[in-house]
Amino acid sequence: MKTISILFFAVSCLCMTSCKFNINYPGGIEGEGDVISERFDLKSFNNLELERGWEVIIIPSSTNYMLVEANENLFEALEFETDSGTLKIGASKSIGKAEAKLITLYFSENLERLEVSSGVKLTSIDDLIFKNLIMELSSGSNVDLSLELKSLNLQTSSGSEASLNLNSDDLSVQSSSGSTVSIEANSITTTASASSGSSITLRGETNQLDVNSSSGSRINSKNFEANSIVAKASSGANISIYPLERLEANSSSGGSISYYNTPSENLIVNESNSGGSIKLKR
Repeated sequence: MKTISILFFAVSCLCMTSCKFNINYPGGIEGEGDVISERFDLKSFNNLELERGWEVIIIPSSTNYMLVEANENLFEALEFETDSGTLKIGASKSIGKAEAKLITLYFSENLERLEVSSGVKLTSIDDLIFKNLIMELSSGSNVDLSLELKSLNLQTSSGSEASLNLNSDDLSVQSSSGSTVSIEANSITTTASASSGSSITLRGETNQLDVNSSSGSRINSKNFEANSIVAKASSGANISIYPLERLEANSSSGGSISYYNTPSENLIVNESNSGGSIKLKR
């Protein structure tokens, strides 16, 4: 009986021109109808949560509002609310293919927390200036931003992608579950941790760099010059670094560390007997 019901539902969906389900995105919705634009005024917020496949551009402004340009039926799925300083923008169903699904978000406050998930693509037109920002990316989301801030705590997972250009005092990156991070940075202290097949690429310069890679993940920072580096690689992970003055490197369980410059002051190398390797490369 259950099989018959499912088959009837599928056939009905194919026959009805108003059906909103996208076969390529089970349980989702694809854009239909004319592309229209509408403005929505917003309450104040310091935290932002984005989900369900929208394309979002964030722009600093003196007032809070958003302009939505999308196929008509996507307005029926659009969901947003501001609660206790957190603006949540999403949809009743995940948005798949659409002629337009763009949200241009204008904000006036300093953002403190940014969460992006479920296939959302987030960009900015100009550099964004914040104080201390926590950014969490997951579930195939994609973020491309230029930032000026005091500190950034970036956490990525579940196939998400981050491409950032930034200046900061403190930079912390944690990447896992096949996510990909690419950062051009000028920072004072930098911490990077990669696990579960994820990848982090760093370019630029820093004073202090701490890197830890495990479980088949990769950290490529050979174009990220650092005065002092502490590096740990394990479980088939790979790290490449460029130390200027000091390096402490530890590898184990098939972990590999490659350093592309001999530090001028101090070099400490600890290779375990479980197959780790640490090598100078030119």
